[in-house]
Amino acid sequence: AFAWIGTGSGLAARIYRTVNRGATWTVVETPVFHSAPSSGIATLAFRDSVNGFAAGGNIGDPNSHTDNVAVTTDGGRTWRLAGRPSMSGAIYGSAYVPGAPTPTLVVVSPKGAELSTDNGTTWTSLETRAYWSVAFAANGTGWMVGPGGRITKITVRR
Repeated sequence: AFAWIGTGSGLAARIYRTVNRGATWTVVETPVFHSAPSSGIATLAFRDSVNGFAAGGNIGDPNSHTDNVAVTTDGGRTWRLAGRPSMSGAIYGSAYVPGAPTPTLVVVSPKGAELSTDNGTTWTSLETRAYWSVAFAANGTGWMVGPGGRITKITVRR
């Protein structure tokens, strides 16, 4: 019943939200960096219908350090900035680790991968090679994919 779409490359980094399978939509602006033509939201992850994560930044500037991550605790009605990962540039992919004892996220970018075990407040580097996307199976096994067909398996203790 719930769905979210993040946008970029505009005057605002927005989230479109539906609670009725697309019959109606609401839109809200987020604090994710959006002042450059190649900036905004690139990835969304939700651990349930109310707790979510949005990330992106300036894809056109791989060395930028911008406010590029935000979280919601009300299903996407409002968003607040979370802790900035240490790697520069935009975040390309994100995923919650299912079944983790604390809200655990993995984010990836051309600058590497980072892990947060406190819902995006603080971050720890996992890898410095480039990645485009990350996803987890229900059992907690994750996969990061990157350039040249690279596929990396990750397991986060749960």
